Amino acid sequence: MVQNTALHSDITKKMLAASLKKLMADKSLNSITVKEITDKCGLHRQTFYYHFEDVYALVRWMYQDEAINKFVLTPEKRSWEEKMLKVFEYVDKNKEVCLCTLNSVEREILKDFIKADLEEGVRGVIMEYGKIIFENKEVDGENTDYLKGYADYLTTFYTYAISGFIEGYIRGEVSGTPQEIINNLKTSVNDHVTGTRMRFALGGRN
Repeated sequence: MVQNTALHSDITKKMLAASLKKLMADKSLNSITVKEITDKCGLHRQTFYYHFEDVYALVRWMYQDEAINKFVLTPEKRSWEEKMLKVFEYVDKNKEVCLCTLNSVEREILKDFIKADLEEGVRGVIMEYGKIIFENKEVDGENTDYLKGYADYLTTFYTYAISGFIEGYIRGEVSGTPQEIINNLKTSVNDHVTGTRMRFALGGRN
């Protein structure tokens, strides 16, 4: 009984999300009403409010259900490249919806989804290319905290940089394929880490 209720709830939420996506293709997110969403899928307004506080809560659930749960929190073993490509595929398939979100007062909803996926992947690349350095096998204890902090800095730097690239990609302002963008990220991180290794080989941080 509990399982059936959960399934019914999930179906209802997906119906509301599908209705919202249709509206987002033609209207700004800020102007879409709950009544429009429920009218489009034949549900009652009370049904909407049983599941969501407002339209933006539905948007958050939509990205969580369609993207984060599938690409970021998935139990499947995937490389960071595969996960990032899945994000780009989702963006391509839902470009109007993503652009509508970016142009709304709640644009951070989409940015949070993108960053949630990127941060884990970017850190993985940094540790992959700088494994010896960032696991402190080549440096003395004095530099341990510095290197940990520097790995965190690089993760934040590239997470925000690639988030900006994806936003530009959604807006049609960035050229290049997703694979080219990912390859450039790997090259940039490798260059950064190589420079760090050389600095420590010369005996200092600067």
